[in-house]
Amino acid sequence: MFTHARALVALCAFCAAGCGSGTSTVSGTVAFGKQPLSGCTIALYCSDQQILHTRTDRSGRYTVENVPAGPVRVTVQARRQLPFELRAPTVPPALPKGEGPIAPLADPDEATVPIPFRYAHPEESGLVLVAGPARVTFDIALSP
Repeated sequence: MFTHARALVALCAFCAAGCGSGTSTVSGTVAFGKQPLSGCTIALYCSDQQILHTRTDRSGRYTVENVPAGPVRVTVQARRQLPFELRAPTVPPALPKGEGPIAPLADPDEATVPIPFRYAHPEESGLVLVAGPARVTFDIALSP
C-alpha cells in the first residue's frame, strides 16, 4: 500500500511538472489589407516579462516556439522604404580584382508597406492572444 501511494505521488508530480510544459508554439500569417507582409518583425510580450521575436517569411508566415502560457501582447513592425535619395545604387561599384561580391544592404522582398505606427507598441496594437499548452494559430490582419 505504501509503494502505491508513493507511486501515485510521483506520477502526480511528474504530470504537474512535465505534462503540458507551460509553453506553446505560436504561428500564423501577417497581412496588411490582403497583401501578406514579408520581413516584418513580430514581437511577443509574454506575461512572465519575456519578449520573443521572429520575422515573417516571403509569404508573411511566422512561428515562435517556447511561448509561456498566458496572455501575450503582440506587435508588428515593418521596415520602412527609404526615401529615394537615401537608397543604395542598384549597381554596386566595380571591385578591385580578387574581391568577392558585396552582400545587399536589405532584402528587396522585405516589407516596405507603411503600416500604422500603433502596431509597433504593445499597449496600442490591440493584438492579444492567449498561449496555452498546445500549438496556437494567430493570424494578424492589419488595417489602416
